[in-house]
Amino acid sequence: MRRPLLLIVVAGFALRCEHSDDALTSDSQPVPLTKTRVKDGMVMVYVPPGEFLMGSDLMEAFVVSGRPARGDLRLFWFPDQRPSHRVYLDGYWIDQTEVTVGMFKKFVEATGYRTSAEREGWGKPWQPGPKELEWPMIRGADWLHPRGPGSTAEDEHACVRLSWEDGMAYCEWV
Repeated sequence: MRRPLLLIVVAGFALRCEHSDDALTSDSQPVPLTKTRVKDGMVMVYVPPGEFLMGSDLMEAFVVSGRPARGDLRLFWFPDQRPSHRVYLDGYWIDQTEVTVGMFKKFVEATGYRTSAEREGWGKPWQPGPKELEWPMIRGADWLHPRGPGSTAEDEHACVRLSWEDGMAYCEWV
């Protein structure tokens, strides 16, 4: 029997990690719909095997600047999405929510891990403004200080200011 995948979404990136066989049951037993991961308390949801339609054969309209009244509605063609086709996936477990600050804190306390933003001393929190100024480099912005010094992250909020590397470290720990 194949091992299900654990998909963790961190900072917008889906990270694929193998999960232990404890989620699998024999063909005669139903798979539970949810379970709680011990290390971080994450509720995971079982997605049963099945097919979905992947890709698109259509042109798609996107508002480029967020202000359609200015005539910034444009059509885009995505040739890498063609042709649309059916894809089959085995059943897998996926986190029910984003990784929270509290969950990430357990990882840091258990491992002593320092995030990329902590090591580099800066992060890029989004701020409203002209497009070229929306993601400024802010000294001291990290997962505990999401908008920079003086800001604090609440344990129940989704964890932000994490790099792909940080997400992989968390995924390997879990």
